[in-house]
Amino acid sequence: MNWRDLGEMSFWGGDGVQARVRLWLFFSLVVCFGGIIAAVWVASVHWFQASPQYDWPGIALILQNFTIFVAAMMYRFAKPFEENSYSAL
Repeated sequence: MNWRDLGEMSFWGGDGVQARVRLWLFFSLVVCFGGIIAAVWVASVHWFQASPQYDWPGIALILQNFTIFVAAMMYRFAKPFEENSYSAL
């Protein structure tokens, strides 16, 4: 995905690249946030309400999903916008 494809043109204008990029970005964010929500849900139902001996597996599940989310966002948004030979497609 090239960030220049998210330009200021109309949503459905042009050759459809911009619409596909926006849909892909939306889908990626939905999956990332859905993973965090599912981790909180599973941890709260399985570990926090059932009062097991240890709560750490639930906390570890939430922290693992949160760090994966942060790493994905850092990879996507902290990436430089410069042109190189790999993104010249």
